[in-house]
Amino acid sequence: MNMKKIVGIVIAVSMSMVIALILLMGIFFPRKYIDCIKDNARKYHLDESMVASVINIESGYDECATSNRGAVGLMQIMPSTAMEIAGKIGMDIDDVAMLYSVEINIELGCYYLRYLLDYFRGNVINALCAYNWGMSNVREWLDGGNADANGNITNIPVTETRKYISKYQMHHYVYSHIYNYTK
Repeated sequence: MNMKKIVGIVIAVSMSMVIALILLMGIFFPRKYIDCIKDNARKYHLDESMVASVINIESGYDECATSNRGAVGLMQIMPSTAMEIAGKIGMDIDDVAMLYSVEINIELGCYYLRYLLDYFRGNVINALCAYNWGMSNVREWLDGGNADANGNITNIPVTETRKYISKYQMHHYVYSHIYNYTK
């Protein structure tokens, strides 16, 4: 085989791999609802890549998602939490079905993330643990001395929450560096 054919094959294989990678990125790291994410991230002073990452981890961008515990929508908000938040921000929600609305769910989820970040003094890891495991569980665990020198929760006893934080770190990297979401 001559060198020209080898170079052609290498280029064709490389291009195929790049195209496959781009397609896989779109499947595993969707970029849906960008305007709504950006608007609410700005409104609640959040990192857009954080919001995109939480949505992807929580629901895989499925606005009809419902967890076995009853959390609903893109950001998997518990109806009781959603109703409490809605009251605080003056949003009228008269039916749980409204929580499946992309706009409503993202706004409520962003408000809640901001609330958790403020509660945990900007500590992203603790706020995300609370988003997944529950605020009172995280507070109790931290009060029990389970924090490192930076105040990050350590020795997380719940496997799901440990995995959640690992997933978040990977998703956040993709959304902030590869997709170039901004603050």
